[in-house]
Amino acid sequence: LLIPIIFLLFKIRGVQKKLMFLPMLISQTLIYLAGAMWFCFAYSPETSFTEALLLCVVPFIIPDLIKAAIAVVISLRLPKFNL
Repeated sequence: LLIPIIFLLFKIRGVQKKLMFLPMLISQTLIYLAGAMWFCFAYSPETSFTEALLLCVVPFIIPDLIKAAIAVVISLRLPKFNL
């Protein structure tokens, strides 16, 4: 739900197409932080926040950046096909 809300805020403010990656990056960062905090406090209280980041966030950074880049490329090409 975060990504559409942030996209809407950026669209209202007239953000250029070059910055389409930014809302995805902001949303993903918030999701990572929430997940790491949840892991620390609810699932494994003896784990430090740094350990939670290493266990729950770091392995997913590169694949998520690749997915976000693919989504940007696809979304930039869709208007050309009048979809």
